Amino acid sequence: MMKSAAVLAIILCGHGCGFHLRGSSPVALRFSGVFVESAGAPQVTAQLQRQLQYNGVALMGKPALAEAVVTLRDERFEQRVLSVDPRTGKVREYELAYRVDLMVADAKGHSLLAAQSIDLLRDYTFDETAALAKSDEEQLLRQEIIQDAAATVLRRLETIRAK
Repeated sequence: MMKSAAVLAIILCGHGCGFHLRGSSPVALRFSGVFVESAGAPQVTAQLQRQLQYNGVALMGKPALAEAVVTLRDERFEQRVLSVDPRTGKVREYELAYRVDLMVADAKGHSLLAAQSIDLLRDYTFDETAALAKSDEEQLLRQEIIQDAAATVLRRLETIRAK
């Protein structure tokens, strides 16, 4: 009985403070229809379209039919060395950087959100004795970065208010 009461209290406190599990918070866009255009950003475009559909936003087939035209450009990953072993000179840690450019306009081409970049960074350790596992970890980090970038675009779309 005490355990049940404690669990219930924790759930109520978590819900009361606005806590949501990652990915479970609904978005409140003022747009009922969005056209997502990709100019060299296929991964984040696909993820953004999935997230928009999940949140009940209609994806329009033509920009003229949409209330907002989201343009994603120049998606790119860069990998940089963060640290090396001073004795062997081998890489210990990498930084994975991601950038995509974002623009949002209405169907007539009027800017709703100024052109901006979304920049995300992740770092991870490297162990040459577990090269395959570290390669898998890098791929997983890339997927998570793409999901985070799409979620960031959604949050920025939420900031657009009716004119």
